[in-house]
Amino acid sequence: MKLNNESLTTNLDRICELRDKVRKVCAAKRYNTKVKPRSFRPGDLVWRLHSDSRTYEGKFSANWEGLFRVHVVVGK
Repeated sequence: MKLNNESLTTNLDRICELRDKVRKVCAAKRYNTKVKPRSFRPGDLVWRLHSDSRTYEGKFSANWEGLFRVHVVVGK
């Protein structure tokens, strides 16, 4: 009886851990389906998101700047 109760409690603990792992995997899978993989090569032309949030030019201002040429690819 005592051994049975101990195994039940350990199994219940494992179930909680497994649920957490499954939630993380499902969340990652859901996130990754919405992310579009992008790869840049040297010579590509790219837009850059405005990084300076201190200068607010209004609601209808451009969100992107540039056309910039990629010289070196650094990681993802």
